[in-house]
Amino acid sequence: DSMKDTYRVYTSDSLSTLFSASNIVGDNVVCGDDDVKVEINKTVRYIAFFCTEYNGNQRIKEFELWSAKDPGGDIPEPPEDKSVKVLTIGNSFAENASVFATEIAAAQGYNLTFGYIKYPSCTIAQHYENAVKNNAVYKFAYTQYLGAVSSQVVKDGSTSFATVKEALEFMNWDIVVIQQGSTESYNYASYEKAGDLIAYVKNILPAAEIMVHETWSWATWAADGNKNNNFKYIEDCYHQLAADNGNLKIIPSGRAFEFARKAGIGVNDSDNQHANSYGQYLAGACYVAEIFGALITIYYKRIVQCCHIIALILLFSLHLQPLRFLRNANYAIKNEIA
Repeated sequence: DSMKDTYRVYTSDSLSTLFSASNIVGDNVVCGDDDVKVEINKTVRYIAFFCTEYNGNQRIKEFELWSAKDPGGDIPEPPEDKSVKVLTIGNSFAENASVFATEIAAAQGYNLTFGYIKYPSCTIAQHYENAVKNNAVYKFAYTQYLGAVSSQVVKDGSTSFATVKEALEFMNWDIVVIQQGSTESYNYASYEKAGDLIAYVKNILPAAEIMVHETWSWATWAADGNKNNNFKYIEDCYHQLAADNGNLKIIPSGRAFEFARKAGIGVNDSDNQHANSYGQYLAGACYVAEIFGALITIYYKRIVQCCHIIALILLFSLHLQPLRFLRNANYAIKNEIA
């Protein structure tokens, strides 16, 4: 008949990335009575046909899949994805940590898929409320290493939005990380919904390990230990959070930022809140170090653009164990830079 449908064709080796824009091999493919050919020109495992426009009812008539040539014997399965898959339920600080983490891991010989959902300044209580109400408010993106670093934005947080449930069910995450909003991070009463959020996560991913991403203090916050936004109180809150929920592992990015500042290295952006490139690298290194138990000693030249960052990461490597357990905000660095 003369009624036509229009399709978009996706192909991928991975089901989790099938509907990424980079995997579109045919768009606005109009199908009527005549044969229509879409060339894929790569080895794939998954193919999807998505109807974007139709007349009357969608009427799939016939799809034929042809290989360019017989490879002889069975087609080998694609390599098993052996990456450690981590999803952080957080805000822009989680996004900062995602920038270099996967690449840092690859440089050490590890494979890390780093996902995050971001709602600006979101607190643990707000994350829990968004989860139970299934509010679609988040940017959702992830980075993986498939011979090269590849980043995918699932929902951009501007024109499309993810829910907590959607992100948790997107792939089989090995680790789920929770993070407090920075402006509430020094007030332990604001962490009261952490146990509920963890229970929500475990209901969907019962085998996932729960970890916590320690918030760093703003560069303009008080150095005075008597002030409530001093990092001492942030650190105390995170250690209490970890203890109250089964001795969770802490990703020590807040302590690492304090360490860097004492070494004279700026890690905050011009807004004094978010991480600059040094801070992004350091936050990513904290994830890799805590997840894999690794010392960060090998770097990609693309990332390392200043001898200061080399000094910083070397210092962090040498003092990783103390960083995990130090709780004294007045800890002084002595002779470590010589």
